Amino acid sequence: MAPQNPRTPLKAIIAALDRTRKHVFSQQELTRFIDQCRKEGRLYDAASAKQIIATWLKTIPLREVVLAGPVYQQHFTRYLWRDPNPLEVAASVRSPNSYLCHSSALFMHKLTDLWSAKKRSVAKQPPS
Repeated sequence: MAPQNPRTPLKAIIAALDRTRKHVFSQQELTRFIDQCRKEGRLYDAASAKQIIATWLKTIPLREVVLAGPVYQQHFTRYLWRDPNPLEVAASVRSPNSYLCHSSALFMHKLTDLWSAKKRSVAKQPPS
């Protein structure tokens, strides 16, 4: 288990995660967050980011999910903080040629209250 700096209880880590206003993190994003906590003296340098994430998965409202599809060979690991919006999870899987449809993007950015019956993440098709 990763050692916790006695000066910063888990409550401070939870508050810091809440302040990010993000609910979906890649491993790289969580590692950057951990590095920032180290710079601020919140965590011991001896624990690896992997050890810290493993501890947080057991002790705070952080969940690990692997996003996979029947036709995709690549899997995406994401860490969910509290209860993310499904669109935020979908948008976290970035492909160079993908985007949300207009109505989903409007909802995600809180520019409409209408939750479309159809949610889409679209991959651009090459011109025919």
